[in-house]
Amino acid sequence: MTAPQPCDCHAWARIDDIPASAVGMHSPAEWCAFLELATDILWAATGRRWRGRTSTAEVVLRAAPPRPGEGSYPYHRSWGACGCFAGWSEYGFPLWRDFTGPFRHEAPASIRLPHSDVTRILSVEIDGEPLTAWRLDGAWLTRTDGCPWPVCHDRAVVRYEHGLQPPRGARLACVELAVEFGRAASDDPDRPCRLPQRVQSVTRQGITYETLDDMEFLSQGLTGLYTVDAWIRSVNPYGRPVEASVWSPDLPRARRI
Repeated sequence: MTAPQPCDCHAWARIDDIPASAVGMHSPAEWCAFLELATDILWAATGRRWRGRTSTAEVVLRAAPPRPGEGSYPYHRSWGACGCFAGWSEYGFPLWRDFTGPFRHEAPASIRLPHSDVTRILSVEIDGEPLTAWRLDGAWLTRTDGCPWPVCHDRAVVRYEHGLQPPRGARLACVELAVEFGRAASDDPDRPCRLPQRVQSVTRQGITYETLDDMEFLSQGLTGLYTVDAWIRSVNPYGRPVEASVWSPDLPRARRI
């Protein structure tokens, strides 16, 4: 058995966090899989708020709507509208009309970045020049120099980091859940698993089964482990499947959830 190595997977905890009494049950690669499985379950149970890793994104503030069939296009309605946009070329590049023409321009003072969990702005450039007069409020980026954001001719580019880290209790819950998955997958009878099982007892004389309806706690977004479920309910008491959103009257339309 090799010494535990830091987990290079996208989990809330690391292999070094696995208790010494349990780490020998599986290889580091298997523990990474159990930690990722536990992270996915806890991420969904806590409203999908904490990605647990930081990613970098770059967006061009282009007011054109997304092309049909491209739902992942980094566009938001808060970026306004511009009559200069004339569609797409056969090579996928935006086409613009004469900038001096009598076209409608909506240049907002605040724009919403595509990711809701923005943690840091790396750079803001307009016409290739850095801009420092801005303020970040959640995922909203506001200019503080009194000027609006240009949303045509690909003039404004924003680079930022996103991905909130989970609270400290998430690491403990992730480790406990991953360890129980590891015990359930182990062939060692001396390592009983605490994960709830549907069949609790069997009476062979007369074939009587005592069962637990484990679908009840699963449908509530819980795991069946007391300490893990207590943490889940402390951060997501109402069992919301996604993070709450707020509608602003400044946006052209609202989506009802």
